Amino acid sequence: MCSSRIVPALLKISIAVIYLNIPVLAQQIKWACIGNSITQGGTASFGTFKSYAVPLQSLLGTGYMVENDGVSGTCLLKGGDMPYWTKGKLANVFAFKPAIITVKLGTNDSKPPNWTGVGLPQGCATDSTHFVADLTALVDTLLTISPKPRIFLCLPCPAFYNTIAGINGSTIKNGIVPRIKRVAQAKGLTVIDINTAMAHDSLLFPDGVHPSNTGADSIAAIIYRAYMTVTGVKNNARAFAPHSGAAARTGLIVVTGNKGEVSPGLASTAKAVDLYNVKGTALGSAAVRPNGTVMVDKSKIGEQVVVVKIR
Repeated sequence: MCSSRIVPALLKISIAVIYLNIPVLAQQIKWACIGNSITQGGTASFGTFKSYAVPLQSLLGTGYMVENDGVSGTCLLKGGDMPYWTKGKLANVFAFKPAIITVKLGTNDSKPPNWTGVGLPQGCATDSTHFVADLTALVDTLLTISPKPRIFLCLPCPAFYNTIAGINGSTIKNGIVPRIKRVAQAKGLTVIDINTAMAHDSLLFPDGVHPSNTGADSIAAIIYRAYMTVTGVKNNARAFAPHSGAAARTGLIVVTGNKGEVSPGLASTAKAVDLYNVKGTALGSAAVRPNGTVMVDKSKIGEQVVVVKIR
């Protein structure tokens, strides 16, 4: 055989080997965060605050791609003052084609004009029928994305002061939260309860509505834990098992100095807490002080700590 024919043949074999050894990268799971200013991040009276989408991306890792589709001021109600339907980023969400969508709307719906309809140009009655119907319609709309995404409905953060455009914590807790649960049950969707989880964390909301950066970390951790628990992506169900009642509440500590303090709100009868990081790794235990707080040593446990079990 002519040597000139052997060389091209060897080149073909070599090229084939090279192609066969190219690693195939796993496709990232796309995650869209729909929401208002708490999702978008921005500037409040106390300064700038980050979106919880940023720490959520960090927690999920490189196997996920988190898109921030939050728009400040938006509400769920179609007849509200700034409906996400027309002022949000639905087009972006559809173009993104996410596998997972978290919907965290409702805070701005609690404003008196939006909730009662009084003073709105549309003159729309915004009773429970409209909220339930509009949220159901949003879910149905999102489910038309192909391939069909998995949708999680987040219960809004609590509002501790009713000073920002009339945002009302009582309306959120007693009006909006039950209606979101009703839609989730009817549509077979998972609820992520940020409202209850942060009910005692007023210090993480400097203006009563918007979270500090620590608060954003907390929101991300709550969403992350709920997702991991429901999907069983990682074997950490014990660490992220749901809890109920003040004596078993879950909280997040973000250490900023050599030591950090958990948000007040632990039951006064609690004596100690078991600590985990946000990915479920046990970090030991700590004693509860008389004022209901816990001090932890940053050098021993790192930046973020989850109080999973209170004893």
